[in-house]
Amino acid sequence: MSLVLIAVFVMRPVNEPVSGLPRVIAGEAGSLLLSAKPLPEFMLMDQDGDSFGNQQLQGHWTLLFMGFSSCSHFCPPTMYKLGLLRDELDAELLAYDDASIEVLFVSVDPGRDSLLVLNEYITAYGAGFTAITGEQQQLDTLVEGLDATYSVNADPDDYRVDHSPTVYLLNPEGVLVALFTPPHRVEYMAADVRTVVAGL
Repeated sequence: MSLVLIAVFVMRPVNEPVSGLPRVIAGEAGSLLLSAKPLPEFMLMDQDGDSFGNQQLQGHWTLLFMGFSSCSHFCPPTMYKLGLLRDELDAELLAYDDASIEVLFVSVDPGRDSLLVLNEYITAYGAGFTAITGEQQQLDTLVEGLDATYSVNADPDDYRVDHSPTVYLLNPEGVLVALFTPPHRVEYMAADVRTVVAGL
């Protein structure tokens, strides 16, 4: 690890693993993993109908967030903040290690979020945003690999979707290196991303 990350380690206590995650240190906005966590092999579809798996996570930094397109409370402000975070860091990361930063929206409501719905939803956020979804088994593989949770109650009289509010940071190798829990503060998240990047 670099001196930057070691300095954070000295100032902040090391925590025990959180369930299936490696040991972490506290950052400004979230938890920075002391060892990267590879994701299991998965295969979903993006908003254009193209296959999306582990290979598509490589070559750039990724801010991954789970939600659903009809979410009207937590998802829109989180996606907006991730757009601000991407705008702040994209050029900086390209200049640093020639790797951009992208936002990946994982819909955990495939019953309602068709590819057509996702295409319309994610297009509104502009360049640098991708939406994916797919069969429940493949969704579960990815979600469990992130040590996250979600649930869907498909009762038409009480349709509810619950999901983790966490934002996950993946490095250009497509492995998990940090996670951010609410409240999401763009300036603090940016500081943590810089710490992780400098620590490689």
